[in-house]
Amino acid sequence: MSEFSVAQNDKLATPSRGQAPPLPQRLTFHQILLQSCPQPTGSMFGSKGDGLDSRVKEVKVLSGLMRSRRPFCFLRMGDMELVYLLAYQNDRLDSIEFGDGQLSGTQGCGNPGLSARHANRLRSAYEDADYIDFHEKNWPNQHLVPRLQLRRDLKSRSNPTADASLLFLTWTELEFRDYCQD
Repeated sequence: MSEFSVAQNDKLATPSRGQAPPLPQRLTFHQILLQSCPQPTGSMFGSKGDGLDSRVKEVKVLSGLMRSRRPFCFLRMGDMELVYLLAYQNDRLDSIEFGDGQLSGTQGCGNPGLSARHANRLRSAYEDADYIDFHEKNWPNQHLVPRLQLRRDLKSRSNPTADASLLFLTWTELEFRDYCQD
């Protein structure tokens, strides 16, 4: 026996909640941003050789800056930090997820790992950084970074092109040892 009576010709009625279609869920700000980006083509970052010449040139610039300025702050803009800062900028922090999520240093966890109260401090850190790698080789950063409005010092630097992004691994591979020996 069904939980309630259903008229035989009622196409919208369902005999039980288990058979009902799921209710539409409200999209998070992150989901809205991702849907606004063109679909990715190929891999998220490309191959290691893509833009290598540009990265090699830029890591040498980065090492020179690090030697000439003490202290020095290098930040890489991850996609979750970018979403978090865009939510703060657009007064939409209530529309992103702040749950604990998985603990992982190598896989996206679906949240920025920060609560709403940290938004201004994170924004200040990026605005005050000596160098930011905006990580534009990463989809969706390539489409979302232009929307971010940061007030940065004229002396600060960032990767000049998308090909010169994703610097950290290239710097570690090619410059780290020599930098540590200085």
